Amino acid sequence: GAGGQAIGLHRAGFRHSALRAEGVVIFGDDAHHQVIVQQLGLPPLGAGESMSARLVRVDGPDEGTALIDGEWFRRCREAEEPTRPAPLLPRS
Repeated sequence: GAGGQAIGLHRAGFRHSALRAEGVVIFGDDAHHQVIVQQLGLPPLGAGESMSARLVRVDGPDEGTALIDGEWFRRCREAEEPTRPAPLLPRS
């Protein structure tokens, strides 16, 4: 499988700060999030949808990378440890 790197989540009941400490970001239908989701090569989100992803910091821009919180990130690969804490996502 995909190694659980993109898991659909419902907004209610999840503590984003706890997930962020584990290297997990939660993307919502925010316009800024949609741009990052596209850059990372994740499936687009519909209205009211959210998705989690584990990200790893990289040295610079490349295919499948996004600039988040002033640093470049891409999705974690299988058996790769995410950057902890995960970057802070922009909000509209």
